[in-house]
Amino acid sequence: MKKVLFALGVLVSAWLMSTSVFAASRTIQVDGENIVVETIGNAEFCEPDTEVRRGKRSVEYFEFYINDYVETALITNRNRKWRVQTHAYLRDNLTGETDASGRMTYTVSIRDASGRALFSYRGKTDDVYGGVTFSKVPKRQLRISVSKKKSGNWFLKGEGDTQFLD
Repeated sequence: MKKVLFALGVLVSAWLMSTSVFAASRTIQVDGENIVVETIGNAEFCEPDTEVRRGKRSVEYFEFYINDYVETALITNRNRKWRVQTHAYLRDNLTGETDASGRMTYTVSIRDASGRALFSYRGKTDDVYGGVTFSKVPKRQLRISVSKKKSGNWFLKGEGDTQFLD
């Protein structure tokens, strides 16, 4: 009985370790102020997308079905800590076939009113939630953009949400 319980404990421990998510942290500077950014889930840090494009969606919760780019409407930030999360998968626009293998990535950026990217993270097309938490966010108008490289009939289908934590 002890051997069975021990083996069960080992299996449970291995499963818990395999499902654990290890967050990364980075400090960036925006207008001379240090901002701490922490990843959530399977998001990874990447360089901001500097191209400014237009299109609007809501902010607290947003859905996207894109072949290249979309951004939310502006929101006036009055808080100091902000979480942004997304999940997405690929869908063939002609056949309806879906792919959540994570073979492609997409970029989520936090932008100011002028369109300047303050920070970006890369999500995977595996339909798993991931994102970042910003500490000491600048108190100004901000928006979220989602972009991916065009890839034929494969569109990015997903959703995201934001939450102010203070």
